[in-house]
Amino acid sequence: MRKNIQAIFIPLIIAIITNHCAAQDSSMNAFINNFRHSFFKASVSYLSNDVYFGRKDSINIPYITPSIRYYNKSGIFFSAGASYLSTEKRIDAYTLGVGYIFASNKWDGEITVNKYFFNSQSYSVKSEVKGDAGAELAYNTGPVEISLTSTASFSSATDIAAGIGLDHSFSFIDDNLEITPTVILNGGTQYYYDAYYRKRRYVKKRKGQPDPRIITAYTLDPGNFRILDYEASLPVEYDVKKFRFGFTPTITFPVNPNTIVRTVQPVGGIPVTKTYNEKISNSFLWELELGYKF
Repeated sequence: MRKNIQAIFIPLIIAIITNHCAAQDSSMNAFINNFRHSFFKASVSYLSNDVYFGRKDSINIPYITPSIRYYNKSGIFFSAGASYLSTEKRIDAYTLGVGYIFASNKWDGEITVNKYFFNSQSYSVKSEVKGDAGAELAYNTGPVEISLTSTASFSSATDIAAGIGLDHSFSFIDDNLEITPTVILNGGTQYYYDAYYRKRRYVKKRKGQPDPRIITAYTLDPGNFRILDYEASLPVEYDVKKFRFGFTPTITFPVNPNTIVRTVQPVGGIPVTKTYNEKISNSFLWELELGYKF
């Protein structure tokens, strides 16, 4: 696993740092520089699978998400969205958010607060998260932009997560096309994941064959802060007048599998409890988005 990660990340980081093309303004700086007036942005996106810090459910979760945002010229914004799970033909989650974007010289940042409303039958690994508050601060060195993120999320207890990222933006076609190779390292606690195992992972209201057994599970030491995953992505954005087309392929490399305590109660049998390390695997996912500013 470690050799595969190094084989992908080290050449990409070296390529970003040693490239001497003039670095473009970050997307947040571009927002401040190009939009001096308040505006709305409506968009619809398709996410191939819901993966959170490298963790995912055993069943694929593709989301179609229409959303709308209002950006005030001060940098304050409001957002609302609904994620439709096409495989189950239901709205799986609603999201409300408020935030603030700022940029100054080579610095930029964002502060956000989100509230989540998940369907009671959702099996997203994030489905026990009720809300979160986060901040991002980035510094553009020229060849590369370095970003630091921190997030507090609220489920059965408060999780703390942090990340460090490197990216570099390349612009083409009169700055209408932007490609941003990005690498990120994420770490955090996992009370949300323990709550998912306790309340969602083995519920019977899931697509597929029903299991007559009663299965319960939980994770050990969810409050331990640990490295969760490495991510590499290649966001591509193309602007045509008021429209924006976006495509983001991402590879995640989860690390530090959790220790799971799982109890199986057969029908009419004796319950059996087993402790084991969960199986985690790399994920390739992608998101396609169409947005319109007005």
